[in-house]
Amino acid sequence: MLPWQWVLDLVETLVRTPLSGDLVLVNSSAIADTERSLESLKSVIEMSKKVIDRSLLLSEHERLHKEVIRILAEELEICLTKKKSKINMEFFTNLVSKDPQDSLEEPEWDNLTTESLEAIEYAVRNMDRFQKSKLLEEVVIVLSRLFQIQYKSTEDQTTHLSQVVEDAFQSKKVTLAVFVDLQRAFDKVWKDGLLAKMLRYGISGRMYKWTKSYLYNRRARVLVDGQCGQKVLLKQGVPQGGVLPPTLFILFMNDLVPELPKGVQSALYADDLVLWCSEEYASTAKYRIQTALDIIVTWAKQWCVTINREKTTGTLFTLSPKTQSNQALRIITGAMKSTPIKSMEDITNIPPLGKRRECKAMIQATKYQCSQDHPMNTRLKQLSSGRLKRSSFTLETRALQRKHQEALPKYIEPIVFTMNNTPCEEKLGNVTIQTSVPLITTRDEQTSNVKKILTMSMLEEQYPSETWVRVYTDGSATNATTNGGAGIYIKYPNGDQQSEAIPTGLHCSNYKAEEEAITHAAHSILNKIDDTSQVVFLTDALSVLQALKNDKLPQLQQALYNIKSLTTVIQWIPSHCGVWGNEQADRLAKYGAEQQQEENPVCFSEMKTIIKSLFNTPQQQDSYHQLTRSEQTTIFRLRTGHNRLNLHLHKVMKVVPSPMCPCGEAEQDTAHLLQSCNLHQALTDKIWHSVTSLEEKLYGPVDSLQKTTRFVEETGIQV
Repeated sequence: MLPWQWVLDLVETLVRTPLSGDLVLVNSSAIADTERSLESLKSVIEMSKKVIDRSLLLSEHERLHKEVIRILAEELEICLTKKKSKINMEFFTNLVSKDPQDSLEEPEWDNLTTESLEAIEYAVRNMDRFQKSKLLEEVVIVLSRLFQIQYKSTEDQTTHLSQVVEDAFQSKKVTLAVFVDLQRAFDKVWKDGLLAKMLRYGISGRMYKWTKSYLYNRRARVLVDGQCGQKVLLKQGVPQGGVLPPTLFILFMNDLVPELPKGVQSALYADDLVLWCSEEYASTAKYRIQTALDIIVTWAKQWCVTINREKTTGTLFTLSPKTQSNQALRIITGAMKSTPIKSMEDITNIPPLGKRRECKAMIQATKYQCSQDHPMNTRLKQLSSGRLKRSSFTLETRALQRKHQEALPKYIEPIVFTMNNTPCEEKLGNVTIQTSVPLITTRDEQTSNVKKILTMSMLEEQYPSETWVRVYTDGSATNATTNGGAGIYIKYPNGDQQSEAIPTGLHCSNYKAEEEAITHAAHSILNKIDDTSQVVFLTDALSVLQALKNDKLPQLQQALYNIKSLTTVIQWIPSHCGVWGNEQADRLAKYGAEQQQEENPVCFSEMKTIIKSLFNTPQQQDSYHQLTRSEQTTIFRLRTGHNRLNLHLHKVMKVVPSPMCPCGEAEQDTAHLLQSCNLHQALTDKIWHSVTSLEEKLYGPVDSLQKTTRFVEETGIQV
């Protein structure tokens, strides 16, 4: 018997036990109220049972089970004291003291007196009123571990699945996984079914009625070129773009994974479902997965959900894999099949799969370490089997962290989940954020001198120095990740000036340094708040301003809120265009970065930046990327030597009898074709009027590369 079964048996028996003889309650309405209360309680317990049994560890299962026992015991004790009934207390003592792992024998209901049943009625009715919220709080905790909250994504499920596959390999097993795709899941939610599930989960009353009103009688129309179409009634689906619809969708999908066959596990993230089974033989895994899929299909038909059969795929993870080629890189570059993979990765600035995998693994491991209650955090601390000469997620991340331990911060701030109900505008107080300068474009179409003139004109018109305090801020970090520095230059209307150079920590990105600069500047203004009434912060950190508008920088918000009595503007200005105050702040930031730095804790987002910097290689400026598609293909093949010239076709491809050029003087390769072939000497002199090196022709500016492609095209040679 399941650990939950004794609770369900209790509720079921209380609801269904016929009242005969001297067992008479107050009145029929009381009986009806009791039945509704008990059914509501049963729904809550049933929901908790489904969530726990299928998705959490046994420890969590037992914890929630014990919580239900505690609530039942406390409420029964309170109610029995109030009723002052002479009842069989031994019955209740045995009932609530059963071990969760033991099955409960059928209670002797015949021995209960009328007072006993009245006490039970009173207890459960009050528990429904006062204690059900405690049960729901427990369920919310469970749900938060299953579905989307901040910092949790499909990558968590992917990492978990990859670790399952590796563990199976260590146990000499194969893993069969099926990724189920639900067609237009949000748009096809059955509204009546959703409301029925809400009642099943104990959501009733005003919340139920309000949600029903929110879902029904919704209409939509299309606006094209100022013309509106007719309104169309939306018969299915939940509205997209709001706060409530994702929660409603989760409620609808919560029972997607019912009783699964033995050995089949699942992971559910919104409408993304994956089933997997690890067995010694693939045939056994296939049988179990097929049984689970049959159950899923039955559920889908029952709740009017369509499974996209074309996008639903299965993958068998085995120790005998089939290697796939880098076809995508060849399509991007137009390379021949013989072209080395590294050459294609270098020209496209796409890092090797190994590096990308290592980077992702370290980021995921860091996220788990920042989330103390995440199940994978415990898994990372456990020992792993080393039967195979290959690395699992846990082993690989440990090795990578040891390898890069000198570059990684020692202290990481835990991820804290908070409810944010205050609008950003209220938090910022009297603050205006401007992310543009009139007439300055975001593209690099204007010279630095033009940007300077436009910026200075804007400052004089909108923030004249006679009435505004101008605060220039900037941030800097070595290699964008270490030794951060903040620079602050303040110019007051009375002519006074203030300069600050502040170290911001051993591990600090440019972004963090820019944020710290504005925060420190706001504190400096707070100390002199009596000397001014208008202040403008001038910064080139556009990303910081955008994050501030999106309510992602609470410390900076608080610093700005402290000066809410002032008229405050945060204005973006272009960088490195000669604005004197901005140049001063930049100089101070670099000086701050050179000062003695302290080991500072970093948040998860900063840690991601640091990890990515370990695997990113500096990108070289290459005019190749400014060419057309056909020109890029020609230049790339000439650079790598993997082309259709005779030397490659003979030596590598084995499709021509000789590597010699038709001129008969040398082997036909890139250098010979572009530099010394007598057959095309006249064309060479026509296109290049002077002696040009091979380096210039293949790696020079755009016009040089275009001359090379025009030369090849006019020779009629297919490379």
